[in-house]
Amino acid sequence: MMASLLFLPSAHRVWRRSSRTAKSPMNRSAAFAIPATRLSVERRANTRGADRFSMKSSGLSPVQLFTNLFPLWSLGSSALGVLFPAAFIGVKDIYLTLGLSALMLSMGLTLSFEDLGRASGKWRELCLCFIGCYMFMPATALILTQLFTLSREFQVGLILLGIVSGGQASNLCTYIAGGDTALSVAMTTLTTFSATFMLPTLSKFLIGQIIPIDVIGVAKSAGQVVLFPIFLGVGFNAFFPQTSKRIEPALPVAGILATCFLIIVSIAKTSAALKSYFLFLLAPVVILHLCGGLFGYLLPKSLSMGDKESRTLAIETAFKSPALSFVLATKHFQEFAVRVPSAVSIVALAPLVAMLAVYLRSKPVVEPSSPVPSENG
Repeated sequence: MMASLLFLPSAHRVWRRSSRTAKSPMNRSAAFAIPATRLSVERRANTRGADRFSMKSSGLSPVQLFTNLFPLWSLGSSALGVLFPAAFIGVKDIYLTLGLSALMLSMGLTLSFEDLGRASGKWRELCLCFIGCYMFMPATALILTQLFTLSREFQVGLILLGIVSGGQASNLCTYIAGGDTALSVAMTTLTTFSATFMLPTLSKFLIGQIIPIDVIGVAKSAGQVVLFPIFLGVGFNAFFPQTSKRIEPALPVAGILATCFLIIVSIAKTSAALKSYFLFLLAPVVILHLCGGLFGYLLPKSLSMGDKESRTLAIETAFKSPALSFVLATKHFQEFAVRVPSAVSIVALAPLVAMLAVYLRSKPVVEPSSPVPSENG
């Protein structure tokens, strides 16, 4: 702080010299490189939270740096779960649920009721999400179970992975990627509550009711794990906006820490099965998610939807929240092997989608040119 104050007396002289020399192509870069501590307080249209104040010359803030290293934290968490399972295998399942709830609360704190209302009115995007979740992904999962001749428990696990909502980490990755977080939450809400009747329906027609599904339990879990913490965060944001603004830059960090906790515990609890079946299940799991991501991104693009909507739908369709799938498999399915595809997805997909989110974060959001015709028309 003192160094910044001491720098101020010479700042005016530096600016005058730089303004005189900036016209020269050779000196223009030097003129902008001298005031290295100057901050830009312009809001970015496609980011919130940690990116609200960007450091153009002096590099990233600690929060931004931590967020951009999300792929590294995901890989490190996976390694901890695999290498030291005994340290985490004793964690009770209730703490997984609490971890998911904490993550959803951190996302709810970034939203307002206006955001949710706006997102709920995007019926085209929501319909595409429903189609991707309950038509395209289950059909793709069913085809993959036949192509790879999976056992009945692995079939259920892979189809469950394809059916579940794009819960906790998809919302976080959408937030990091500069997508529409409110729309992601609306999609999560739609697919999660639809799961109360779509899961047993698709289980009956796709896998012949191999394992019964507790519909009431799934609905109760959806409300406790996803909706209640989201609306709690939105309500806090509405009644205490100043406090929310102060803590908002740290919310990505909280979300990443909660995600890493879920990754470590989920992998530790299935480490023995992962060592035996990871390579066998890696291909069908990754192919399922890749197909979902391509479907979710290319279809809205072909319909001339915005870049934010395409990013959101791609992540929401591809990610399919393996941690939430793991929690549901643990709570509502007796066969242990049903959890394994979700655990494989946590190991393989979390770092991949994290890298995708960080990559998209660095790219400007390109919106369609629909407002221009409306002004001329």
